[in-house]
Amino acid sequence: MNTLTIESSTDIELLALTKGKEHFQFAQKTGLSHSTDMFVNLEWLLDSARINVGQIDLIGAGTGPGSFTGVRIAVSTARMLSQILGVPLVGVKSHEIYAASCETVNNGLIAVAFDAKKSRVYAALYSRENGSTSPLIEPGDFTMTEFLEKIPSVGMVTCIGDGFTRYSAELRDYGTANGTVYSFTADFMPSGKAASLLVQEKFRESPQSYTDYLKILPRYERLSDAENAYNCRNR
Repeated sequence: MNTLTIESSTDIELLALTKGKEHFQFAQKTGLSHSTDMFVNLEWLLDSARINVGQIDLIGAGTGPGSFTGVRIAVSTARMLSQILGVPLVGVKSHEIYAASCETVNNGLIAVAFDAKKSRVYAALYSRENGSTSPLIEPGDFTMTEFLEKIPSVGMVTCIGDGFTRYSAELRDYGTANGTVYSFTADFMPSGKAASLLVQEKFRESPQSYTDYLKILPRYERLSDAENAYNCRNR
């Protein structure tokens, strides 16, 4: 099954393509220029896999939460392609894609945090057992301390995402005070193979759930600045 997955909730743009047993990906920090370069990068990916867009059978999209613009671009692009091609669209929480990409952890806790600005993070916690990932804390909008306080006290937690990059000092100080080792991986890149396999797994579990692309919506977790400003003006 030829599977295309689009994830751009942070400044990392991930385009993943699985063709049979072959896996191809574009994964690169592009800032927040996803809207200007995504189709160029997609064309490069299709050329690398030696297929055309009409041969895609299944599409996946990272639904956030993360950058408002990045999440919107990933979901709207995936929805457009799903509609044009008439193929199923699977929405996957962006944090789950990152956790599934942390292939060095076979058993343990994986924390994923994206910088949400305003001294906050979009964060989630996952448990990995024998290579299988399950959520312990669903993605939400927290201060770093609020999130860390929710993590069970264990020997070590693997931490990935640009939220930990921004608040690395807070992470270190909290760990020192509470006796928890937080293993922080800087410049972590999500895996195209992991993203594709996750999308395929969700589709196999419930194919009837992904026939309507309109049901796949972005997860924002908070109002945008424009929405807040509009609400203030109309109170």
